[in-house]
Amino acid sequence: MKKRNGDIAVVKFIFMVLIIIMHYNIPFAGKKYALEGAYIYVDFFFIIIGYYMVNTIGNQKETIKSTCDYVWSKFKRFFPWVLVQSVFLMPIELLFFCEGYKDVIKLLSGIVMDCSFTSLIYPINYHYNGSLWFLSAAILVGGVVHFFFKQYEKTFLFLAPIVGIGIYNYMIIKNGDLDIWHSFVCSSFFQDALFRALAGMLLGVFCRFMVEQYKENGAFLSDKLIVVIEVVSIICSICFAFLVPHTSYDFIQIVLFLIIIWTCNIRENPFSGSFFRYLDKITLPMYVFQVVCIRVVLVLFDNITWLNMLVILSFDFIISNMLIKVEDMWIKSRNR
Repeated sequence: MKKRNGDIAVVKFIFMVLIIIMHYNIPFAGKKYALEGAYIYVDFFFIIIGYYMVNTIGNQKETIKSTCDYVWSKFKRFFPWVLVQSVFLMPIELLFFCEGYKDVIKLLSGIVMDCSFTSLIYPINYHYNGSLWFLSAAILVGGVVHFFFKQYEKTFLFLAPIVGIGIYNYMIIKNGDLDIWHSFVCSSFFQDALFRALAGMLLGVFCRFMVEQYKENGAFLSDKLIVVIEVVSIICSICFAFLVPHTSYDFIQIVLFLIIIWTCNIRENPFSGSFFRYLDKITLPMYVFQVVCIRVVLVLFDNITWLNMLVILSFDFIISNMLIKVEDMWIKSRNR
């Protein structure tokens, strides 16, 4: 069984839950909604994708075949969850949110785009399915980054931090934060999420290089100190999510993400075990099915409160847990 980094699994799960809570838009302490700054955690996942992309490069000489294999592996991982989510989402949309045949056409068109992970190359969101932009960006941009890293590794490692920081800097300075849509270059053709994904993955690849350099040059920090830095960085990042978005906060968050990923991977013995593998597996389906749960909330409740949000979040967890068990059974049946 593939050994996973338990530290990263825990952080991914925590940040995913914070993203979901933000999407419920619950007013909090006089602010528009709780965790206004949690949108930035999507960039953490982009950085993680770039970091682990290095594992998939391998020794294949054919760059195009290697990149196609990478994109196909991501497609196979994401597609079943998106398809099942669409099966759950379609009747809810048809019964409660579609007011005419035009809405039905938009719904069906949107589902086709979501299942083909092409929704981000269109300037219009055809239906309410906000979470899947991340998966679309992960595949579309991931393939591009994988290709150029495979083809021009040394040049890529030199340019990755410069380009990544440059994109983030431009987007944050221009918009004030990274929660940006349709106001960046080429936004009439591509949603700005593609540029966020590119910047995050570039920094993720560079972070992987920095981890390898640290290990090759001899570890000089004790595991206890590394754990302290890791925990403090996670706590600081969560605290910033409760603050109203600000230009400097996003810069700080990106730095904290790099520190978290770096510390999670330089320890000789990161946490591991079945519990951490479980957290790693359930993170993706819970993220995907949040859209279904939010639509259910809008149907059942006039106002979204912390109580009904927790109930629906628990429902999201239960459904995702059932589905990963079905997935495990299906995998076992195929391996017999």
